[in-house]
Amino acid sequence: MSTTCPACGVAVVPGYVRCPKCQAPLPKKRGITVAGGTAVAGSGGLPIVPIIAVGAVVLVVILYFALSKSPPKKVEPKQEEDTTEEPTDDTADQNAVNPVPVPDDNNRPTGNKADPDATAQDLERALRRQRLWSTVEVVDKTVEVRSGSCRDEQMMPMVNAARRALHDVGLTRLRCVEQSGAVVFEREL
Repeated sequence: MSTTCPACGVAVVPGYVRCPKCQAPLPKKRGITVAGGTAVAGSGGLPIVPIIAVGAVVLVVILYFALSKSPPKKVEPKQEEDTTEEPTDDTADQNAVNPVPVPDDNNRPTGNKADPDATAQDLERALRRQRLWSTVEVVDKTVEVRSGSCRDEQMMPMVNAARRALHDVGLTRLRCVEQSGAVVFEREL
């Protein structure tokens, strides 16, 4: 059972949408659908199964994030009832809650005053935040900054900001050394 192309008259096997010779559209016969050949027309509708699958994945992701970011639950301390007698001064001190002090912006500590290494690490973290990748070490009373960014324009303001904190912990000099070992600058603190 073959049809002929209305444009060129070539016999065409059922299932082709277009003529294989002249590419003219072939007439559709109602009620008869035969799959075959190399060209089959699509249904023209939206693919339902992939749309449902994508919708389900999106719904699962939304629910995951919505349920995992629930507000933290407040944990109230247990109230223990003491039925024996009033607490003494020792037990009152043990049961007292010490509030955590909140740092004031005006009285903010600039580093650990007792430990030069901790202050050097503070400088290293500050340089890292500015993407001035460096290692900071304390050698005797000298701070050695080893970096490929010693010549960067942001390095000097960062060093100047840390001078007071480094001086307060007893350090006297700051040296910026390139990775090759060449000293780029050296400053008194």
